[in-house]
Amino acid sequence: MTSNSASVSVLALAGYLICLGLLTASGAVRAQLAGSSPMRPVAPGVGEPVQLFNFDIPAQPLDSALDQFSATSGRSALVSSLLVAGRTASPVRGRYTSVAALRLLIEDTGLEAEEVSAGSVVALVLKPAGPQALAAAAAARSSKERLASYDGLVQASIWRAICANPRTGASGYRALLQFQVDPGGRIRSARVLSTSGNKGRDTTLLEVLHRVRISQPPPMDLPQPLLMLILPGQIDGPACDPGAT
Repeated sequence: MTSNSASVSVLALAGYLICLGLLTASGAVRAQLAGSSPMRPVAPGVGEPVQLFNFDIPAQPLDSALDQFSATSGRSALVSSLLVAGRTASPVRGRYTSVAALRLLIEDTGLEAEEVSAGSVVALVLKPAGPQALAAAAAARSSKERLASYDGLVQASIWRAICANPRTGASGYRALLQFQVDPGGRIRSARVLSTSGNKGRDTTLLEVLHRVRISQPPPMDLPQPLLMLILPGQIDGPACDPGAT
């Protein structure tokens, strides 16, 4: 029985992965293929440009996301089907290298990606993230949740103030506001980046903002300044009804 050199290389790589415990006998190996060879050099050669791809992958089950990743990049991702099951991929939109895109895709899955080579064969492999990677991911998720919670608090506080003023609580206008929140929870450096179409209302919006007090200080890692977009019809509910309590 004969075998070509490419097959021998792939078998050698598979053996290497099994020794690492990445592939298990109980879980079939999943490999996304896009009709072309997925094996690429680990790093571009001297003077060789880095190849970027346009990714537009929404959040979805990981197995489907990996299909889209492979279709876009032409690279495969080797992973046990047991690791794929039940996991949801993060969205990836923009121009990235294949490795960068894959790492963004699996950011919140508890998996990590690495390029593994055996001779001339190089593959992208997904495996369970180590303790340090898991801790970093957990910290990142906690930070995102904390910032999202504070963002909601700021927005609710400003909406109440806007809705309490008859001039700014009226619906039917658009405005883009920029501001900062100081350690005391006060709105500072407020600006109208896109006018509401009425200079008097723009001035009132700034006055309203400067009277707002957020009940909590901003997190140290909160990106500032903040932006708030008011859209036509957005201020048109019970919260902005003058008769509402």
